[in-house]
Amino acid sequence: MPDTTLQLGDFIFRDMEIPEEIIFGGQQRLAVHELIGGGRQVDALGRREKDLDWNGLIQGPDAMDRALHLDYLRVQGNALSLTWGRLAYSVTIEEFHPAYQRFYQIPYRIRCIVVDNLSAPVPQVQNTGLDDQISADMTTATAQVAVVNDSVLTGLWGTFQTAVAGVASFVNLAASAAAVVTQSLAAVQARVIALQVTAEAAIGANTGIAAAGTLPLVTSAAIAAAITAMNQMQALVSLAGMLGRIQANVGAVSQTSALVLMAGGDLFSLAAATYGQAQAWSTIAAANALVDPVIQGIANLTVPSVSDTNDGVLES
Repeated sequence: MPDTTLQLGDFIFRDMEIPEEIIFGGQQRLAVHELIGGGRQVDALGRREKDLDWNGLIQGPDAMDRALHLDYLRVQGNALSLTWGRLAYSVTIEEFHPAYQRFYQIPYRIRCIVVDNLSAPVPQVQNTGLDDQISADMTTATAQVAVVNDSVLTGLWGTFQTAVAGVASFVNLAASAAAVVTQSLAAVQARVIALQVTAEAAIGANTGIAAAGTLPLVTSAAIAAAITAMNQMQALVSLAGMLGRIQANVGAVSQTSALVLMAGGDLFSLAAATYGQAQAWSTIAAANALVDPVIQGIANLTVPSVSDTNDGVLES
């Protein structure tokens, strides 16, 4: 069953009729004025949505009826709703080109001109904080550890999970606490490397890959063992990637906080310049035991290397 519902007017695309991709978006119409001295003035005149086009394959005993109905929608020339995923447009079919191969098989390509973009805008994307990133990677890695199904790895992973669970927040984490986490993580990474070597050897031994130039007799048991090793290798490669990203994120907390001297001003501006988001002012406030974002007089502030995920709310 397709994981995307694509509908044009009253026509719901099915199976191979649904393309692998539909490229959307477009351009911003600009008026560019070249100024004396090399400067430019750019006026935005509004968006221009790109045409929406894709290819597909109509199959089945009713393929001809379905192709003719799409062509009927083209001939009518009416504005139609086009929806897939979270995207919605009002469009008119400009081109529809079916290619008759068999009565049950008709490849096609279609192009629609956008009348209006009806998709809900997303004016702001929530930034993922350090704690959220590590938590998400821990969840993914836990699933991969279960697939690998190695008792030693499972034990080491449990120790690492306990170390991570003991950290309330990785933002402003003390060096001693970070060392406990990184040491247990290193043990997990070492076991993953050892298991990768073992899995690679098992694949070669059970498929004859290691014996170049020969055609060994491969039994059903050997094939089953090779498949198990390949599945384990796939999980190990994915797990190694997750562990690498966790290591990088945990390593970020060991970076030295900066000291910034401010004479007046506010933490909103400092957070925007440091982290790219003004709501991260709470990170600086917490590191300096402040509750007011406005700086009175001269202050020597500790500015952590990474921000928290509190969205500008100070924890009591």
